[in-house]
Amino acid sequence: MRLQRAYRPDIDGLRGVAVLAILFYHIGWDWAPGGFVGVDVFFVISGFLITRNILYDIGAGKFTFKRFYVKRIRRLFPALFLTLAVTLSVGIWLFSPAELERLAQSTLYALFSVSNFFFWGESGYFNPDAFTKPLLHTWSLGVEEQYYLIWPSIVLGLTLIRKPVALASVLLALCGLSLALNIGFIDTEPEAVFFLLPFRVFEFVFGAACVWITINAPLGGKLSELAVITGLAMIAWAVANYDHSIPFPGINALLPCAGAALVILGGKAVYSGRLLRARLLVGIGLISYSVYLLHWPLIVYYRYLTMQEMNGLQQSILLLIALLGGWLMWRFVEQPFRSKGAFSKTAWGQKLVWVPLSMSVLIVAAGATWANKGFPGRYPNELFMSSKQIAAERSRYWKQVTNKDSRLLQGDPDAKHVIVMGNSHAIDLVYALRGAGSRIDFDFLNTSHRCFNFGTPRTEQDAALCSQLLEQNYHAAWDGVDAVYLHDSWSRFDGPDLRKRLLEIRALTDAPIYVFGPKMTFRKDVLAIARAHMRLQTLNEYGMRFAFRKNRKQINDSLRHLLADDFFRKRNIFFVDVLSAQCGESIEACDILSDDGKFMYFDAEHFSREGAMIAGLKIRRLYPELF
Repeated sequence: MRLQRAYRPDIDGLRGVAVLAILFYHIGWDWAPGGFVGVDVFFVISGFLITRNILYDIGAGKFTFKRFYVKRIRRLFPALFLTLAVTLSVGIWLFSPAELERLAQSTLYALFSVSNFFFWGESGYFNPDAFTKPLLHTWSLGVEEQYYLIWPSIVLGLTLIRKPVALASVLLALCGLSLALNIGFIDTEPEAVFFLLPFRVFEFVFGAACVWITINAPLGGKLSELAVITGLAMIAWAVANYDHSIPFPGINALLPCAGAALVILGGKAVYSGRLLRARLLVGIGLISYSVYLLHWPLIVYYRYLTMQEMNGLQQSILLLIALLGGWLMWRFVEQPFRSKGAFSKTAWGQKLVWVPLSMSVLIVAAGATWANKGFPGRYPNELFMSSKQIAAERSRYWKQVTNKDSRLLQGDPDAKHVIVMGNSHAIDLVYALRGAGSRIDFDFLNTSHRCFNFGTPRTEQDAALCSQLLEQNYHAAWDGVDAVYLHDSWSRFDGPDLRKRLLEIRALTDAPIYVFGPKMTFRKDVLAIARAHMRLQTLNEYGMRFAFRKNRKQINDSLRHLLADDFFRKRNIFFVDVLSAQCGESIEACDILSDDGKFMYFDAEHFSREGAMIAGLKIRRLYPELF
């Protein structure tokens, strides 16, 4: 069968399905918790279309690398350049210096198609809130554009394979290798698996395989009808049932990717294909690239300005604005630059002069913003931490506790020996105790933010890590310990599970065990709260609007009630009420700014050095025996 490159409206219909899934997910509609799989559907579509176009040009004797990349540049860069320029311009007006500096960095990475590496590098424990990253969605463009660099050469090599069985074996090998990498690294390096191309290759191969299946064994009749229905059902099930608790991509990505492949294979179906060929869905598919580029900065900046979760009306309005804005950018930016557009026929357009000119302007603007640390002179210094200050606050957490000989952990030679066990909030505790004058000799045992109750996985994906850490911690040197301090973020309360963990620790040592309850945390980064309010005198009162008061109090009261039982008292297991020490019995005075105008937190839940010292002094007044 001869390869055809006729326009297929069903493919644009599938694009429409993918971008709507992403939109529904990002605006926060509860019935689309797995809408992120729309990106995977896009990867399958891209694998199909790019492979088909390359093979068609090879068959027609028209393929050259220059021709291929010029078409990709015309297709992708105009809308991307405009998105980057507008997003950076709005950020200069709106963002704090540290956030703007990070935006400038991500602009440069996106400009050179490597933003997936940038956001992978940011994906540690203190990863900034996604809603301060208006270019976060460009990670997928980075993956796709890196795929374009390698795939034409691979396809040229595949054309040398004449036997369908051998060709299928090679495609299966590529797919299998990528999946094997997923399985091998998804537990230990989930961020790398999500952001980097080698772990996504199998999704593009799914689409590429559809080209050869279409050539050698096209579906028709009832099979094509069944393929479309089944494929759409698989995608819809993933959108409705997946969420961030599942390991992804990995094996779980097979469902939406296989669904997309089935839809492509059966998309010409007479009856079931009508949905995909519906004018509205096809129209959304045509503008899907511009909609995708526009929607996330729009959502980020709206939420940044309002500091609130969106209600149904706001979500619907933003959805319509994203679609309308996407159409405008498609009509007046994408289309004029495409290969058949009027603009492309001018000398300026043919020579692609606009590419280096646009890149130069963006490089200068983003580079200057980065070099000037986000232009801190735009705002009063006392309302912001610089990026250097924030980086220093983050880095001190792990650098000074991973080394047992660190000055932070070392106490006086004749001081008591205490094990502190927990996640980064336990490090907050160490700084609080040190700031209030404690000279205890500490050992720190890390339980990770991915585990609660000091060893129980928060999700299935965390099970291996939590089990490993728990085993390591239980084999630590518990002999001769004078006390055990347990502190956690208390992301949830599970009394029976905590009871089990406490008895396991009790079996390791006879020393008294002190369970430190939660401190106050906030829905928003305290620096963003300060930026929104811009008045130092009433900042603490304003900040309480964003405090997790109800949640923290419920967990605090549950812990107090559990540990007040004689069962625990007889076993020398005690509760330390950090929340009341920090905020008072009514928990209405949880300051984010100290009396001398210093930030008590450097994000939404971790103390600054100043905040840790002040909290430690308050704890010392109520519990002097801990010092």
